[in-house]
Amino acid sequence: MPIQITISAETAEETMKLIQELADTVFKTQRVDVSPKTEVSTSETESTKQKTKPQPEKPKAQTTPDEPVPSIVELRAKAKEKGKTPEGKQAIKALLQKYGCKSISTVPEEKRAEFMAELEAL
Repeated sequence: MPIQITISAETAEETMKLIQELADTVFKTQRVDVSPKTEVSTSETESTKQKTKPQPEKPKAQTTPDEPVPSIVELRAKAKEKGKTPEGKQAIKALLQKYGCKSISTVPEEKRAEFMAELEAL
């Protein structure tokens, strides 16, 4: 049974990040290297055909080169460690609500470092 997945992104780099997150989610493994030869095709949708104003870039979380952005897998591992008690599970649910996320997988990349710091503080 064929499966088609459509990924919408502004740049090839963003597309590769989304593919990596998908691989992390599907395979629940450590980072999978996506071959640089991976083909990325683009197609215009109705929404991209219309001219839109450029959106101002959102500020990214303040990280230093020494502090890489945690992956979804790392966030899940820390949440699993901290959520072993009913109180821990409740605290994680509250933290997800604070960030406007339904699950660990939906924590935006720009908020992951901050989210991880708060997870560690639980």
